[in-house]
Amino acid sequence: MRLTTWILGVPVALAAIWIALANRQLVELSLDPFSQTAPALTVQMPLYLLLFLAILAGVLLGGFVIGFRHVARVSGEVADSASRRAKALLPQSMRKTKTPAK
Repeated sequence: MRLTTWILGVPVALAAIWIALANRQLVELSLDPFSQTAPALTVQMPLYLLLFLAILAGVLLGGFVIGFRHVARVSGEVADSASRRAKALLPQSMRKTKTPAK
């Protein structure tokens, strides 16, 4: 493993373990914003699990956004390449487009 992995990974792992040990009490996660007395969907879980799941959701969402941006960039490059090839196949007289007179 690379040295930077050890330098960054070990403190982050130790911090995660410290957070997990310090926050073992159960918390109630309610996903019903309309009823506070009797919510429809309530989950009880340790606080560290809730924090880790939120971080995991953020990492996954960020990965999807980066993936979609990559796909958009690559498809734009493919479209530009196809446009250049199509333009190169046109006869010279048809390459220049005439704009209508105003």
